[in-house]
Amino acid sequence: MPVSQNQRLRKAAAKAAKRKAVVAEKLSRERRDLTISKPRHIDFAASPIVACHVTSAIETAGMGTVTVVRKLSLGRYGLAVFLLDMWCLGVKDAFFRVADAEQYEAFQVSSEAASATEAIEPARARRLLHDAAAYGAANGFPPSENFAEIERMFGDVAPAGARFVFGRDGKPDYVAGPRDSRSRIMRIRAVLERRFGLDGFHFTIPVDVYDDENDDYEDEDFIEGEAQEVATIAASEGAEGASEGAGAARG
Repeated sequence: MPVSQNQRLRKAAAKAAKRKAVVAEKLSRERRDLTISKPRHIDFAASPIVACHVTSAIETAGMGTVTVVRKLSLGRYGLAVFLLDMWCLGVKDAFFRVADAEQYEAFQVSSEAASATEAIEPARARRLLHDAAAYGAANGFPPSENFAEIERMFGDVAPAGARFVFGRDGKPDYVAGPRDSRSRIMRIRAVLERRFGLDGFHFTIPVDVYDDENDDYEDEDFIEGEAQEVATIAASEGAEGASEGAGAARG
């Protein structure tokens, strides 16, 4: 029985759809391979470190990054970037991804445009990260959960050299960033007050930080262990407001 034109078209369409699905799955696998979120999926021990950089004068600048890059198989690169606050928070965040050669080149260009960096020995870089994590934790701000995992990028490189200097003028100094919400700023201040007292730290915030009426204490970036401090601040502010109101009424 001869095959009709419609049947041939349906078969051709089915084959084309199957090929499209196969290609889509292949692209999806490749995309996943290039965006692995945690380095434990790759054996870095056999991968050479090809670059390790730190923001120039990071101790005096107060803020900066440490970047370590390993050359992987198939022309790929493992990139780990650590954001450090040398004056207060220690290790603020850590990022990891796998990039192909083109993506790595784009990463280098954007990094150089963002800030001046300089080469650092991996052993010194790891010392800096360990010291920063310890400093932040001592101030009440332990590193993010993914820090320990991503820090494994250094493999068997042992921390070396003298310890780094943190804080400013002998005290923690929190400088609010442009993306820090009012509630986050207040929570950080609460932790510092509990740890060091009112005069034991420096605190720099934008003058208009209290003008954001849409901000509140319900942010998702809650700092671990600070719930009590937030409640205490809210209660004290309420008590002060009531006291001022009573005083005004008496006047």
